[in-house]
Amino acid sequence: MKKYGILGFPAKHSLSPAVHNAAFKKLKINAKFEIFEVEGKGLKSFFEKVREEPIYGLSVTAPYKETVIDYLDEIDEDARRIGAVNTVVNRDGVLLGYNTDFIGSNMALMEAMPEVPTGDNSVSVVFGAGGAARAVCYGLLKMGTNVWVVNRHKEKADQIAIEFAEMFEAEIHSGEWKELGTGDILVNTTSMWLNKDPYLKKLPSF
Repeated sequence: MKKYGILGFPAKHSLSPAVHNAAFKKLKINAKFEIFEVEGKGLKSFFEKVREEPIYGLSVTAPYKETVIDYLDEIDEDARRIGAVNTVVNRDGVLLGYNTDFIGSNMALMEAMPEVPTGDNSVSVVFGAGGAARAVCYGLLKMGTNVWVVNRHKEKADQIAIEFAEMFEAEIHSGEWKELGTGDILVNTTSMWLNKDPYLKKLPSF
């Protein structure tokens, strides 16, 4: 039986095993999808286990979308440009990293808003500055919308703005959440629950 799973910390809340195992059963695939909740100090030994057992594939979630790159042999061009990985494939002991987050976020956005605002007058605000935020910004910029990156720690937002402004030859704004104005789209890429976190409760309406 081939083994797959989701890597994160925490990760026990994930519904991925239910979804993937149901699909495996329906398609009669001899595989199992598990939760791998690994603390940061255990990542090195975990990836040795991935190669040796082997574990054939991983979905990567917070807080490891950026960190995981150090343990891989190769990453594709989109993952390299984004600076984050959400999918790991084990191909005969060679670990390959990919990023499909920006594809998924763009598809979800287009489903919810068939005519996504683009051009000089469009404003898309991304709340957060981790691996998921990097992928969402990448996808939005490929769509042609203007991007604001907002984070409670402004330095991380500034870093994304600088990197992506050079990459796309576009002006990208960054700031703290208190600096928000108005926009067409607001994407929350943080792990905070909207109805519990005091910072998110204070965000202006869009």
